Amino acid sequence: MTERVRSYMEKWNMTEPGDTVILGLSGGADSAALFAVLLELKDAMGFALRAVHVHHGLRGSEADRDLKFSRELCKRAGVPFLAEYIDAAGEAKQAGLSVEEAGRIARYRIFRRELLSCGGKGKIAVAHHADDRAETVLFHLFRGTGLRGLGGIYPVQGDIIRPLLSVQKSEIVEFLRERGLSWVEDATNRDQEYARNYIRGTILPGVQEHVNAQASKNILRTANFAAEADGYFRHQAEKMLDRIPPVRKEGALAALPAESLLAEETILRGYLVREMLLRAGCPAKDITARHIADILDLAGKSTGKEIMLPGGLLARKSYGLLVLSEASENGAGGEEASSRGLPEDIAGRFSFRLVPRAECGKIPDAEYTKWLDYATIKDALSIRSREKGDYICLAPGVRKSIHRFMIDEKIPAAERDRVPLLADGNHILWIVGYRISWGCRITEQTENVLQVCYQPEGGKNIG
Repeated sequence: MTERVRSYMEKWNMTEPGDTVILGLSGGADSAALFAVLLELKDAMGFALRAVHVHHGLRGSEADRDLKFSRELCKRAGVPFLAEYIDAAGEAKQAGLSVEEAGRIARYRIFRRELLSCGGKGKIAVAHHADDRAETVLFHLFRGTGLRGLGGIYPVQGDIIRPLLSVQKSEIVEFLRERGLSWVEDATNRDQEYARNYIRGTILPGVQEHVNAQASKNILRTANFAAEADGYFRHQAEKMLDRIPPVRKEGALAALPAESLLAEETILRGYLVREMLLRAGCPAKDITARHIADILDLAGKSTGKEIMLPGGLLARKSYGLLVLSEASENGAGGEEASSRGLPEDIAGRFSFRLVPRAECGKIPDAEYTKWLDYATIKDALSIRSREKGDYICLAPGVRKSIHRFMIDEKIPAAERDRVPLLADGNHILWIVGYRISWGCRITEQTENVLQVCYQPEGGKNIG
């Protein structure tokens, strides 16, 4: 199985020499098998391996057992290990999500943070296998989906890799038993109240017994066809948008002549709209068939119509153009956006103090007090709202535009000009209330610390 996984990883270019692979290790059979395989492959393929276990604050002693098992597994193998505790139920309640979805979001947030702490170059490995993909195809089909949903789970999605996606569950268990490797069982995986567990434990076995014993393999074959077709249409949409001369319209993040859009084949129109949304900064996971249908309907209407979209975006029809822009507080986009920015007394809310590092203690873990390495500051500091070209450093060689950062952090469009920034030219050292730049962090080489404190409106600076 190890060589099959290696061939699959190489086929999909999952890693490069010098990468760090962050493995999501639950301690279950799937992640335990992936741990064993990656441990064997890491030297030959030239990547470093680290494991992260997320304790969700659920399942009591069983979850504590899983954490202990994962930690000991890594300790025996000499693999760096991080355990992170979250309150999945609390996060779900706060975000209005299911506990399962809130836990998933938190896991990937933690995985990415760990990857960034290692320099940002690498991938996040999760242990989905072929049976998971078949179940996902059925899950999407029952809920209603397009070609991409029929593709199920993909081998590579951005920084996420799935090396076991060509391997069936039965092969994973056989691999572990042949090697005398142990794992832990999560009792909730047998709970038929969860939709995926019901598909896994009842529907798919029933189909295999009463309809076709090769049902899983046939589902996967269909998923591959759907994924290939989806990839083709995506590529066509990208090429078409690249060929269209850019439309210069104030406030527009993306724009396309509505006539050009409606002239394409029906299936391509949806892909063109989706690509426009992605280029405007809309998170891919938030784009639904309903949003695409609404925008296509908008394209055929008269000037002045508009609709609100996820990610703080607004679509409108303006003199023959379909325009995507940031939505403002009053619902208008682009040139009509809210002019409210930082308060006039913003500079007076900041205080600065230069202190030798030798005289400082522990770096404060406070929302409104930050320490910066004074030697990294290149220009005169300024306190302002965002400007075009602003960026923040997330890791060595990893930059993100402030525009993209605010979208990813789901800061409402109407609030983005009100977030104070501590700027060194276009390099943003501190996005107040969020994070500081990697480029100005305190290191062992820091000689002088610039302590910056901010007093929020209507409150006192308590750090």
